[in-house]
Amino acid sequence: MVLPLYQISFMMRRYISAVVIGSAILFPLAVLARNFDFEYRMCVRDAMNRRENSAIENTVNHHRNRLDAFFEHRSRLFMAWDIENDKDRNNAIRSADKDFRDTLRFHDKNYKAILRDLEKVFRFDEKNCRNDFKNRVK
Repeated sequence: MVLPLYQISFMMRRYISAVVIGSAILFPLAVLARNFDFEYRMCVRDAMNRRENSAIENTVNHHRNRLDAFFEHRSRLFMAWDIENDKDRNNAIRSADKDFRDTLRFHDKNYKAILRDLEKVFRFDEKNCRNDFKNRVK
């Protein structure tokens, strides 16, 4: 069914006026919500920045600890090879290897726990930002 031209223009005028009126009403609300959204984004950005800086710092410390473990392992192996008795030397090498593996496991475990804790703190901070945002919008 084809509508006559005068009905189409009337419907278009109603549509345009509805859009204009709706925009006039919703525009101030959108600006207000955008300002709150800006504060929310800045809050989350600050929380993310704290998390990332702490993660970088802990990653550097973790790799420094691993490097120290490698140097310690190397020095213990050098000392073990100075032992002339085969049985004592092999025991010293095994002991150095075991301590090295245990040290690496310990540092890896601590590093993962620290990163997990940082993520929990970030989620808590982000939730607080979201709650503050919701409380302001009400």
